[in-house]
Amino acid sequence: MELSRSVNHLPVVTRQGVYLGRVVGIEVDDSGYHVLFYRVGRWGIWFFRKILLISPRQVIKITNQQMVVDDLLVNESASKTTLNPVQS
Repeated sequence: MELSRSVNHLPVVTRQGVYLGRVVGIEVDDSGYHVLFYRVGRWGIWFFRKILLISPRQVIKITNQQMVVDDLLVNESASKTTLNPVQS
């Protein structure tokens, strides 16, 4: 899929510049035309520490250098990196 190649491994930051991780996957609907969410991961020692699910509605812009997402859902009190964490 062309979209997957163009955004895979892009760094993801919030509008305020908080680094969330890199795009590690894209989930699409059964027709393959609509993105359901982007999987964003941050490396631990040998694996992703946490996977965040980013809705397309949260994406502000995608450039060749990065994906910028809305930071309204970021939990700023803890580590500034929790957006719907998923156990993998």
